[in-house]
Amino acid sequence: CARIQGNESNCQGNWVAFSDSLYQVSLEKKSWEESRQDCLQKGAHLMIINSREEQNFVNQFKKSLWIGLTDSETDGRWKWVDGTRMTTRLK
Repeated sequence: CARIQGNESNCQGNWVAFSDSLYQVSLEKKSWEESRQDCLQKGAHLMIINSREEQNFVNQFKKSLWIGLTDSETDGRWKWVDGTRMTTRLK
């Protein structure tokens, strides 16, 4: 899960700060949709990767993680959970 810093009152558990966001990696095995719903209940969303630095941050966990990328609206057309299109060029 990822959320913007500023409302940490709801951030119980193992949240890690990076850049302007807080991140939590769950140890529970869940489907993508279950993970998405879990994040939403925490006032967060699945991680959206916007930069190389954020990609490197994700890679440090060295485990499989769900990210907020889906093609559920149109098969093969990937969008982030915030509605933005996927790009292969990171900042």
